[in-house]
Amino acid sequence: MLTALTLSCKYLDDNWESNEYMAKLGGISLIELNAMEINFLKDLNYEMFIDNQTLTFYHKHIKDYFSRFFFQSSLNNNTSLIVL
Repeated sequence: MLTALTLSCKYLDDNWESNEYMAKLGGISLIELNAMEINFLKDLNYEMFIDNQTLTFYHKHIKDYFSRFFFQSSLNNNTSLIVL
């Protein structure tokens, strides 16, 4: 998750935090984050762009999944959930 967050920040923003900062934030070494970043990019074939249709598809499915998960959890724990 940290690797995806780091890369998405770099992709979307010109002013991103350093890998050193992100590694500290995630509780891992800089060497480990750098290695994971390289592997992640290789797995994506260095293609970070995602079209709107694909983004909307995955957003809906992730939102639906977590809505069900937290709804069931809130019934058991008597808590509430705000879904974006």
